[in-house]
Amino acid sequence: MSSLADALRNGYVHEHVDQVLRVIGSLNVRLLYLTARPISLTMRTKTFLDHIGAPEGAVITMPHPVVRSLGTGHEDFKVSVLLQVRDAFLDASPFVAGFGNQTSDVQAYLAGGVPRSRIFIVDKTSKIRTPAGQHEFSSYLDLSECLPELFRDERERRKAAAATSARAEEGKQEESERVEGEEEAEGDSRESVGRERGGEGGRGEGESEGGKSEM
Repeated sequence: MSSLADALRNGYVHEHVDQVLRVIGSLNVRLLYLTARPISLTMRTKTFLDHIGAPEGAVITMPHPVVRSLGTGHEDFKVSVLLQVRDAFLDASPFVAGFGNQTSDVQAYLAGGVPRSRIFIVDKTSKIRTPAGQHEFSSYLDLSECLPELFRDERERRKAAAATSARAEEGKQEESERVEGEEEAEGDSRESVGRERGGEGGRGEGESEGGKSEM
């Protein structure tokens, strides 16, 4: 969330941003606080989040000292982090939404698989918009009132994906049990044929020896 950097640097906080974070936290999603600030300011960032009452979440900063973090490469860093997190999930991107204040944040979020309609860019007057203009909000308070509806389709998509994944796992299990059953049946059949052939050989040998004794 790049707007954290502005808040920490300039000493202001967008009104009702804490309410937005709490609403998001109540929608059964986990928050990831991603900033291009240097690792030396990690504790300060966490203190700031605690101060505004933000829900718990992982805080990821640039793993470089202050001098390097003030240079270029912020977008590349964020893309790298988002891709690593995304690749940990095999089925689909885990990201529901992204908040930022720069055009580069839009590109980073898109690269990470965040839906374009749920990338929110906030300006210095606290007005919020999505990149393609699907949604515009006059303030964080305005956005907070619309979040449940905006996230509803995502919750439904996740439920459907979970159900599909569960059915796929059941199908794999049934297929595995079927193959295992066929292999066991084939093994029993081979063992039975082996016993029958062994018995036939034994009877033949007995009959031959009996014939010799009669002579």
